[in-house]
Amino acid sequence: MLLFGIFYREYYIRPKMVEILDDGILLRMRYSEDVMMEWGDIIGYFAYDEADAWIKVKDGSGALIPRRGPGYNVTFRIAMAVASKYSEIKGEDLPRMELNEGDKKFRKRALKIRNRYS
Repeated sequence: MLLFGIFYREYYIRPKMVEILDDGILLRMRYSEDVMMEWGDIIGYFAYDEADAWIKVKDGSGALIPRRGPGYNVTFRIAMAVASKYSEIKGEDLPRMELNEGDKKFRKRALKIRNRYS
């Protein structure tokens, strides 16, 4: 089960390439169809630069969190690039998930923030 969990997290739901477009992002997946997410489909992101952590991970951790479905694991730099492009296009900051915040708690907070701008 542990190996399956690692495989699922690191290979199945982690895209092999992320294309940042003007109308959203295109996730090129390894083992499934490509996923196109428009800017309105993304409610937030998680980005943790692990340079100072006790476990060193070269690229850091990140995730893109859609309105529906599971989050997509990406690197720290990709998460920050998506958040930057979102801010540039939409004129508002993309909500960021904190380390101590659970998924349900974050989704509730992010949707409240997003509804304020809509």
